[in-house]
Parts: sequence; structure tokens; C-alpha cells
Amino acid sequence: MVSRTSYGPMAREWTANDDDAGHHHGLISLNETPCYLALYWHSATKGRTVHVGSFKINLRRLVAAGYAQEKAGRKVRLRFARTDDGIIEIRANDASPGLPVGAVDFESPTG
Repeated sequence: MVSRTSYGPMAREWTANDDDAGHHHGLISLNETPCYLALYWHSATKGRTVHVGSFKINLRRLVAAGYAQEKAGRKVRLRFARTDDGIIEIRANDASPGLPVGAVDFESPTG
């Protein structure tokens, strides 16, 4: 469903704002398979932006497993959320289970 990659350049680069909502989401065409995405997590309060990872994502498999939502127009809502302990997960909404893909620790020098 999701794997880390060093493939580049990434077709998408997303930066989540931890101070705003602790999650980031967007719509991606279901036909974009695989989807290559670089994810960053930012906190103005902590004064840092951390590279969570660069990922190769199979959107169809995420939808089938319930981690993402298919929307009208053959789009997929892909959502990343940060748990209280810093784990970054792909999850459809706050009530659904999450698929861990990384971690962010703003206190650590390496993120």
C-alpha cells in the first residue's frame, strides 16, 4: 500500500501544519498509481519543519483497506494525521484506524 522511496523528484510535496490541526489532506486522482509524495511536518511554535518521508503510494489499495476515502470524480481524499505521541498515520478520519508511515519528534535534532 505504502512504501518509502528515494525516487525523485516527487510529483507531490505536502507540508502539514502541526500548530493548525495536526493533520493534512488533499484530493488526488485515483488514476495516479503509483502516487509519489514527499511529506513534511511543520511547527511554527517549535520553529522546525521535519521531513517525514518520501512515499510510493497505491491509492486503490488504501481505499480498499479503508485508510482513504474515494470521492466523486474518481478522486481519493488522502489524509495524514499526527498522534499525540508523534506517529504519522494515513487515516480516513479521526474515528478510523490509522496506517503508521513515520514519526515526528520536534524535540529531537533529527526530527
